[in-house]
Amino acid sequence: SSPDIILLDVMMPGMSGYEVLEVLRREYAPDIPVVMISAKAATEDKVQGLGLYCNDYQTKPVDRDELVARANAQVVLRYMNESAVDAKLNQEEMKRIIPNTVLQR
Repeated sequence: SSPDIILLDVMMPGMSGYEVLEVLRREYAPDIPVVMISAKAATEDKVQGLGLYCNDYQTKPVDRDELVARANAQVVLRYMNESAVDAKLNQEEMKRIIPNTVLQR
């Protein structure tokens, strides 16, 4: 089972958060929200993270309440998207199973 969300620091020993994010996006489900957290507050740092498809980028010091609100929003968006995809798949399955004449009534 995959995590609901990943909070990822940019500056870590051995491998940067940017490198970790590249691995996450390449090897795991792309729908897992990733919030990067960093003391690196320059625009180019934020753009780099967003360019690697992090869902949000927070600079330190982090306000706990704001971080929790942003994380919750990302998790809700993830599950709303999954529900929409499931509904679309169910609709397509119904179209496949039920003849068009019945659906048009």
